[in-house]
Amino acid sequence: SFYAGAHASNGGAMRIQEATQVEVINNNVSNNLRGIRLQDCGINGYGFVSRNQVSQNIESGIYLASNSYDSVGGCENFTVYNNASKYNSNNGILVVGGINNVVSLNIVEGNWNAGVMGWHVSNTRFRDLDLTNNNRGQYNGIGNTGDAHSSITIGGDTARADRGYIASVLSCEVY
Repeated sequence: SFYAGAHASNGGAMRIQEATQVEVINNNVSNNLRGIRLQDCGINGYGFVSRNQVSQNIESGIYLASNSYDSVGGCENFTVYNNASKYNSNNGILVVGGINNVVSLNIVEGNWNAGVMGWHVSNTRFRDLDLTNNNRGQYNGIGNTGDAHSSITIGGDTARADRGYIASVLSCEVY
């Protein structure tokens, strides 16, 4: 119950919502409830999440979030690359909803649930990822059943009507 106590908040290291242009570059993010959470950002703009070291957070390390938690919302036009997301008590990198996002060249290791998780994604590319020892437990850091299906998981039953595809997974190494 640490996450609900006086030493943790409902926030995290970073929570940015509805920003058109986002650049989160060269940060160390550790020992928070949430790591880097970006919600419904990059619409008619762009986003970069690069060269961050994210570790030991109670929830996901890097999270592209959707207010509606389906394909209707979410981040758009993001590139999440050259990050290390390790030993978080949920997913290493979580993408919910959104369209035209790329998660590439990240090292994702030792996270309790999926290394990378895509819920309700559209035109989302997961490529050139190094995934080691993820999906280690059934539960996440706050005690709920986690996205504990595999090191790379694509799920959800909604997608954007204007998508060309749901997800592409290319040249990922899973250990």
